[in-house]
Amino acid sequence: MDYYYYHKEGIKEPSIQIYLDCTFDEESYAKESKRLEALYTSQDNYVNYVQFDSTHFCVPAYVTIAGHFNCYEYALLPGDNRIIYVFLQNIDKGDIHFDFTYLPTYYGVSGGGYSMYVLTKPSGEVFYTYAKNKGWVTPD
Repeated sequence: MDYYYYHKEGIKEPSIQIYLDCTFDEESYAKESKRLEALYTSQDNYVNYVQFDSTHFCVPAYVTIAGHFNCYEYALLPGDNRIIYVFLQNIDKGDIHFDFTYLPTYYGVSGGGYSMYVLTKPSGEVFYTYAKNKGWVTPD
């Protein structure tokens, strides 16, 4: 197991970097892979699922946040019963403490991005967002 953790409170938002590289036995790997594949968030009739991405990473990944408000959360599947968990929030590419090839190709590109934790209506209007210690809340 290899890991790195960094957290610093900022004026508006914290800077966070979490990297965890785990190797599982076959049974545990199968169970954890199945858990990752089934991740979703829901409130009322609105549901978001984890996204499987084999295009924007060096290896297949399950993505829960992709660039939404400078945040990234994903699990990489490099093979050999390994899973690499990554969470980045407000971290410059130059400050990354793991192999850059584990970043998505769109890392640092500005734009809306995706978050499994933001539920939207078919019109695109945000219906609910998930807030730490508050649960699901409607936007102001």
